[in-house]
Amino acid sequence: MTGQYTMREGVFQHVTLEGTNYEVGRVQAEMLKETNEEFLSAFTSGTVDPGKYGFATFKRLQDEYEAACPGINDEIQGFADGLGLPVERIMFYDWSHLVQANCSHMVVLPPLTSDGHLLVGRSYEWKPEEEDLRLCTTQIEGKARHLGFSLLLFGRMEGLNEHGLSLTMSGGMAAGLPHEWNKKTGLNFWVVQRGILESCRDVADALDALRACIPTSNTNMLLAERGGKAALVEISAGEMRVQEIDSASDRPYLVSTNHYILPGMAERNHHQFILDLSLPRAQAIRSCIEGAQPTVTRETLRGLLAQKVPGGCFGPYYSDGFGTLWSMIFDL
Repeated sequence: MTGQYTMREGVFQHVTLEGTNYEVGRVQAEMLKETNEEFLSAFTSGTVDPGKYGFATFKRLQDEYEAACPGINDEIQGFADGLGLPVERIMFYDWSHLVQANCSHMVVLPPLTSDGHLLVGRSYEWKPEEEDLRLCTTQIEGKARHLGFSLLLFGRMEGLNEHGLSLTMSGGMAAGLPHEWNKKTGLNFWVVQRGILESCRDVADALDALRACIPTSNTNMLLAERGGKAALVEISAGEMRVQEIDSASDRPYLVSTNHYILPGMAERNHHQFILDLSLPRAQAIRSCIEGAQPTVTRETLRGLLAQKVPGGCFGPYYSDGFGTLWSMIFDL
């Protein structure tokens, strides 16, 4: 990471997506035609090869998506129909087997907060030119309403749903096994995460969904619910480990950056240069929470998210793929 940096300005959108999956897909096709023809051209630039990911047919590849996120194929079909293209031309099916992301996130349970609320903090670092920069309020008929940033239109980077379930992530890949060691079949976190936000009511539901469809990406997730429970999930090469906590736990908070800490995963931290960036952030977050307990507030987390690394979470290194694109706090 270079010592010099330049601040950048970006244009974000907040969109509301309502209706059936198919209707929402068509609406997004119209939106993209009006706002981002360059991305649209790239997003429809080829034909998906299911064999590349170990599937005998395109239908079997779609079945994998449907299991993780029911209705997503209808949405992509609506998008394709809105463009007058065959659905095999939509590169979401191809690009959702890629991996990226840095990030820091934390969960603080009620015993440590000033108002007895559960607080979640999250910052997302990457390159702005490779992101949607689009905050979506999504209400698909028959599914839970949720708020979160989209990735490749149809995926979700994080979110909070109407049941009070929050989900955030950070990339574990950088300090874990090389991506080429991962199983070819399976989906990236942004597909699975959307399915969780739309289908799950609490941490237990979300863990069941993850066990049924473990993302192929190396990812760290924090799950939290309004009822005062939370879980850290570390995923590497199609395997996952879980740490669950509640208000009675000895240490009622969780922190995750870009390395693994759980037994069976910590041994996979192979890249020292990533650990050199990830460990100080994790320690800064822990020190902040422990120093402020039992009166952690939203302002405590806001200050932590705004402070430049390594003392905080804010990364201004956009050309190196470590530029903060957004930060958020969920008050459950």
